[in-house]
Amino acid sequence: MDKSVLTIITLNSPGITNFAMARNELLAKVKTPWVLFLDSDETLSSALESEIDLAINHEPSTIYSAFAIPRLDTFLGRELKHGETGSAQFVRLARRDYGLWIRPVHEVLVPVGARHGSPAKIGVLKNPILHTPHPTIASFLDKINLYSTLEADYRFKQ
Repeated sequence: MDKSVLTIITLNSPGITNFAMARNELLAKVKTPWVLFLDSDETLSSALESEIDLAINHEPSTIYSAFAIPRLDTFLGRELKHGETGSAQFVRLARRDYGLWIRPVHEVLVPVGARHGSPAKIGVLKNPILHTPHPTIASFLDKINLYSTLEADYRFKQ
């Protein structure tokens, strides 16, 4: 992928308590037209890399301001194909000026204003981000405890 067109940001900082703030700080430093956000436990397949390259370097880039990407979750080595995670899609690929991240945990990229006088259009890519978050039951429980605490704090402040 062309580094003059796309910056890939992988959020990998232990101790983050506000993921949206951390992402927005990194987004403010981006100089390329497009940015892709990944978590430290996510990777791209070669098929997704090719699809992203086509999306941002050819006609779709003139139509869309951002792209939602499906995510394939695995848990203890098994793909999760059903339920909430089976159909999850996230806006992770966007023009640098598309939007800002909100929510301290389970953060979401939301559009700010309109691009070129029209509402932001979001395309959908076919190939998934590969997500392998929990190598052990203990790591799963640790992350659930952290995220539930952050979510409770966020909701309490609302």
